[in-house]
Amino acid sequence: PLVAEALTGKEQLTVFAPTDDAFAKLDLTSENVGQLDKMFLTDVLLYHVTGGRLLAADVLASEQIEMFKGGSLMQNAGILTDNLGGKATIIVTDVEASNGVIHAIDSVVLPKAPPGQ
Repeated sequence: PLVAEALTGKEQLTVFAPTDDAFAKLDLTSENVGQLDKMFLTDVLLYHVTGGRLLAADVLASEQIEMFKGGSLMQNAGILTDNLGGKATIIVTDVEASNGVIHAIDSVVLPKAPPGQ
């Protein structure tokens, strides 16, 4: 519910959406994702969202992107680097949505290490 509430306002947003294969790299499926700590999962999902409508040209012109609920991603030539040094490549750009734009990425970015690690 926290993620849905954050994303349903009138504010324009940019979402860096991991593909199904990106989640599979973490051994996450629709069956086991519910076993993750809810606050950690919420933080991860919101770490993929930034305020405002950033088209590909805007993203590529940025070295650092402040994320919606804190933290930032470093950006260099379409490669995003998270707080832990993990990297995700933008593979699809400028998918228009009614409240912003979506860019698909090939890995899940993490704001912090999962609980217990």
